[in-house]
Amino acid sequence: MSAALHVSLLQRRSFAGQFSIEGIAAHLARDLRAAGVDACLHVAPVHSRGLGPRLAIARFARAHQGDVTHITGDITFAAPALRAARTVVTFHDCEPLEWMRGPRREVLRRFWYDAPARHAAAVTADSAHTKARLLVHVPGLEPDKVHVVPNAVAPVFRPRPQPPREGPPVVLQVGTKHNKNVPRLLAALEGLDVVLHIVGPVDAALGADLARRRIRHRVFQDLTETALAECYAAADVVAFASLAEGFGMPVIEAQAMGRPVVTSRTTSLPEVAGAGAHFVDPQNVGDIRAALVRVLGDACWRARLVEAGFANARRFTRERVVALYGALYRDLAEAAGPAAAYGRRSPPHPPPREAR
Repeated sequence: MSAALHVSLLQRRSFAGQFSIEGIAAHLARDLRAAGVDACLHVAPVHSRGLGPRLAIARFARAHQGDVTHITGDITFAAPALRAARTVVTFHDCEPLEWMRGPRREVLRRFWYDAPARHAAAVTADSAHTKARLLVHVPGLEPDKVHVVPNAVAPVFRPRPQPPREGPPVVLQVGTKHNKNVPRLLAALEGLDVVLHIVGPVDAALGADLARRRIRHRVFQDLTETALAECYAAADVVAFASLAEGFGMPVIEAQAMGRPVVTSRTTSLPEVAGAGAHFVDPQNVGDIRAALVRVLGDACWRARLVEAGFANARRFTRERVVALYGALYRDLAEAAGPAAAYGRRSPPHPPPREAR
């Protein structure tokens, strides 16, 4: 792609505990620049909360348009403020629409999904599962308009040999939101001689459950990517028995580092994990427990999962993702015709520290 084409990537301003979209967007901007693309990442000046701030985000987005403007997730409601022929919108999942009900759900569907998807020249989804669900929730959206572009593994997540274990094995759980299904994981671990490492905030209910089940554990919060990689390196198995995911970054991060993964056979996870995981029914505590016992106790099975995980993680290289987005940006710019002056090509707003 010619460096003369200016790509503006727009990112939300994160609240405490939000991290996944931020890391993906920041790495994409850096990788595009490394590939010779004139790409700037702009972080919204305010949090997306309430009508006034959201109108401010829409004005900010309009002022920071490029030859191609890419909303990287979450603040998709700003898309109608942009020049449609040069706009890309990414949807990371449709999960809120799956469980919400009533007027609030319809507001979310209309302004965060329907209007942005119809307005943009191109839409990307990070899994075929997310694309399929988006086509359900936005009736009439043309399938050819939605491009599946996966997320890339960050360079910090690279193969690390498993150090000799002294003491009980470590089970790593990344994320504590409702969809991460942590209470069932705790039930599955009760009575096992393991230590649970949890990345994410532990509320009073979860803390009480840990105490009641007498599960030895450590909690990690506000981690940089480097610190998160150390958590993977210290683990014997990564448990990610989520109820629903739009993608599932911990799966490929663990695979890229050479750690066996136990994950769910639901939503996007089989698609993302490939053959490199032991799959479970996330609603079945016994199934989760049996999987963890087998992975921890069967060295041959563990080695097979690790090797299959390495092979699978190679599908999510930075080079592949940059090539897919590069082709999409170029096609949009060529279809839109000669570029005019689209907003201010100001220096990017520095993103907040990537944390989990």
